[in-house]
Amino acid sequence: MNFFNFFSAITIGTLSGALVTDQTLSIGNGLIALLAWSILTIIIGIMTIKSKKTKQLIDREPIISLFHLNFIQAIFTN
Repeated sequence: MNFFNFFSAITIGTLSGALVTDQTLSIGNGLIALLAWSILTIIIGIMTIKSKKTKQLIDREPIISLFHLNFIQAIFTN
């Protein structure tokens, strides 16, 4: 599981929980938000399967380097 999948699962859970517990949120708006985020997650999942560059962008591992005895985390380095 990569960070995007983890983030999507948390977001879908939060939206579902808010839809069930928040009385001020209309069911229609909550379902639209839940459906939109689910479709976005599915589209990005399909894109990572079809495109190698998209997969590298989404699944990129952070790189930890040591500089002057301090740990520096570089996320978008090649």
